[in-house]
Amino acid sequence: MMSILSRHLSLASVRALALAVCTSLIVAACGGGSDNNNASSSSSSSSSSSSSSSSGGSSSSSGGAVTYTISAAVGGLTGTVVLQDNGGNNLTVTTSGTFPFTTKIASGAAYAVTVLTQPATQTCAVAAGTGMASANVTVTVTCTTNQYTISAAVGGLVGTVVLQDNGGNNLTVAASGTVPFTTKINSGGAYAVTVLTQPATQICAVTAGSGTAHANVTVTVTCVTQYTISAAVGGLVGTVVLQDNGGNNLTVTTSGTFPFTTRIAAGGAYAVTVLTQPAAQLCAVTAGSGVASANVTVTVTCTNQYVISAAVSGLNGTVVLQNNAGNNLTVTTNGTFPFTTKIASGSPYAVTVFTQPTAPAQLCTVAAGSGTASANTTVSVTCKNVGKFLFVVNGADAPQGSIAAFTIAPLTGVITLVGGAPVGSTDSGPSDIALDPTGAYAYVTDFNAINVDTYDIAPVTGALSATANTASTGAAGSNPYTVAVDPTAGYVFVGSSTATTGTVGAYTSLLGALTPALASPYTDGNNPVGLAVDPVTGTGLVFAANEFDSTVGCFAIGAGGALGAVSSLSILGGTGNPYAIAVAPAGGFLYVTDSVNNNVTAYSYTDCTALTLIGSAITVGTAPEGIAIDPTGSYLYVANSGDGTVSAFTITSGTGALTSLGAATATGGGASTTQTALVVDPSSQYLYVANGDAGTVTLFTIAAGGVITIVGAPVTSVNTIGGPSAIAIE
Repeated sequence: MMSILSRHLSLASVRALALAVCTSLIVAACGGGSDNNNASSSSSSSSSSSSSSSSGGSSSSSGGAVTYTISAAVGGLTGTVVLQDNGGNNLTVTTSGTFPFTTKIASGAAYAVTVLTQPATQTCAVAAGTGMASANVTVTVTCTTNQYTISAAVGGLVGTVVLQDNGGNNLTVAASGTVPFTTKINSGGAYAVTVLTQPATQICAVTAGSGTAHANVTVTVTCVTQYTISAAVGGLVGTVVLQDNGGNNLTVTTSGTFPFTTRIAAGGAYAVTVLTQPAAQLCAVTAGSGVASANVTVTVTCTNQYVISAAVSGLNGTVVLQNNAGNNLTVTTNGTFPFTTKIASGSPYAVTVFTQPTAPAQLCTVAAGSGTASANTTVSVTCKNVGKFLFVVNGADAPQGSIAAFTIAPLTGVITLVGGAPVGSTDSGPSDIALDPTGAYAYVTDFNAINVDTYDIAPVTGALSATANTASTGAAGSNPYTVAVDPTAGYVFVGSSTATTGTVGAYTSLLGALTPALASPYTDGNNPVGLAVDPVTGTGLVFAANEFDSTVGCFAIGAGGALGAVSSLSILGGTGNPYAIAVAPAGGFLYVTDSVNNNVTAYSYTDCTALTLIGSAITVGTAPEGIAIDPTGSYLYVANSGDGTVSAFTITSGTGALTSLGAATATGGGASTTQTALVVDPSSQYLYVANGDAGTVTLFTIAAGGVITIVGAPVTSVNTIGGPSAIAIE
């Protein structure tokens, strides 16, 4: 080449060309130069590049520098890790595998692979991550899941406690201190520390024992001394279930001492109660509650228990009973009903009436309601209607007689005149009154009018209203004086007199209208002034007190109320003057007053064949003209018109004999020349006396034993003058 140049170029040109070649070679040696020189250089590098390729390098096609790929072989990854090379060139990896960094490294240049961002629950570590690139490089990145230690800081321990984490991984601790569980928890995993086995004499409680592990965790376990609560059960027959603190049930089937399974921490409260009593016993806990400071044994004594029941009769509403001033028993019908609380053997019971019936008003009384339980016991509760209305006939009240109607206060017996004044009689000379069993009608005999009238009774107020129903009682000259009603069948009987004899009429009633029975009226003795009906004996009997012939007429009640032939039964040897007459509620005994001889006599009977005197005549006050027996058949009262008193007697059950309750009691109405009448209310707690000439009504209370006590002042029953002659109560 130099020979060709030397032929065609001058020396200067040769020198210039030589300088250019030299400069080009120098530049090429520093990596620069023109394309031609690079081509020459590339040819030189080509053999060098061929050697690096076998080592994984690379170069440009124009003969540039050699570079190498840096890769990361990631293993065990769950999540996302961000790697860096030389503090940049981030590489985000989401799964295990080998991944290259995007920027290559020149041959001989440094590389440094590091972790920029760790996965959420892992730690990734780079192995041999730095060096000088002389070939393609793959560094190892190993990712492992984070794990944390769960420890228990146990305090106050005396004995051995066994803890668990997540229902396993048992940890036995024998002394206070912080102790780790052997099994670690993966990051984000749940832990739950509990007590598997308590110490023998303590209770250990875990505080904040569960959660999610994001770091090492130490939970607190506090141990305190605990005590056993036991029950010493005695006298048990059957099965009793006890409780401590409203739970932790303990079933006991025999006498002995038994522990509750759950112990009580020192200073903790205990309360032993009976959850379920034995079938036939009552178990009581003694000193069953307190604060635990040692092992405790409470006493449970079981005794036989008995059912107290109430046999209720006569009830027409709702009565509330009590046993031992509590344990209410509401009864709405007749029958036998137990109190819910049983009574332990040897313990007292006391059954009382807490609330009396009100619709209708009744008085319920308890018989033999208290005692000491030694067996199942049934007490009797008898309910009776309390009087609602009281009616008084004023025979001589102007202008032709009147009838007074009163309401009765059920709790006091006090009477209040209905409408402010008595109702005028529809006929002249009303003499007696009797009430229909339904309480809807009142029947009034009119002595001067020869008939019997019907009045409607208002069911709420008791007001009387005259009706058009009037029944004749006999021929002219026959004076109806007394009236009685069969309380079962509702038949109406009327006693009338003439100058020489008397009759008893019999009637059926339909809505207050009276119809004479077959062959009515029936011949009787002289001047029947009192009637009494026995609905119990046989088909029923009617007795008439015949004042002027010393006899009692007796009639058998037949079909439709018709009466059989009269039997004239002599009293007191035919020397008396019978006036008022009464039959025992259960039948079999008859009581008659003698208005002239001032006495009362008792008789027994079985039919109309004969009257048998019981004892002898008993002296009462002057002119006894009224008689009444209380609904229980226990007491008899006689109104003495001549001295304004009431004589009281007890009636001996079974024999019918009378026993005086002492001196007669004044009525406050004074002596009377006209008839004085009296009546006992249906509950046997009040006695009402109509005072003849005084025109008043006196209220008495009836105490146990039949003794009467006057209440308040007599109440007026007339419009002007003219005393009452009869009285009736509904």
